[in-house]
Amino acid sequence: RFDRCSLRPEDGLCRHQQGTGRAWNDHAAGRSRIGFRGKPARRDGGEHAVNYRILRATSQDRSRSQWVELIPARADVSIEQVDSFEDYLVIWEREDALTHLRIRSWDGEMDYRVELPVVDDDHPNEAFYELWSDRNPDFSAGQYRFNYSSMLRPNTTFSVDMATGQITTLKVMDVGDDYDPSRYLTERHYVLST
Repeated sequence: RFDRCSLRPEDGLCRHQQGTGRAWNDHAAGRSRIGFRGKPARRDGGEHAVNYRILRATSQDRSRSQWVELIPARADVSIEQVDSFEDYLVIWEREDALTHLRIRSWDGEMDYRVELPVVDDDHPNEAFYELWSDRNPDFSAGQYRFNYSSMLRPNTTFSVDMATGQITTLKVMDVGDDYDPSRYLTERHYVLST
């Protein structure tokens, strides 16, 4: 889906070839989505922010003056991946060492972080988990499939309705009839380095 750095160098997007940043281009319904990260960091989240920001330009005019910022760079959140669909962007963010899914409509009217389902009442929020994308080949899809696994939940495939945020469980890996998540506890501890 990504056509990495296919934009013209005169657009100023292929600076990663010069060692100062990274860019990619993804065409969606006549729109180009541009991700950019570079160093050194600028406190204002500008062009050389430490973490990615997402920009949009039309496919007809990708000059820097036409860039529109969709998602600004944030010092505490790294954009890891972006999947483009006809009406939505699915943004994979990493914050506090955990991956989160964010769904945003192209027009910006809707922008929310997906609330991951709880294992049970005793475990409302898991201390750590792994998320990864499932196959989502349909550009016009309204559903996005992803996988989730943790110490308490076996590999589970979910589908999120991008318009409503409603999550549906599609498949859960069988780990045996005697598995009971209430018998386990996961904790996350922080240690100061010296």
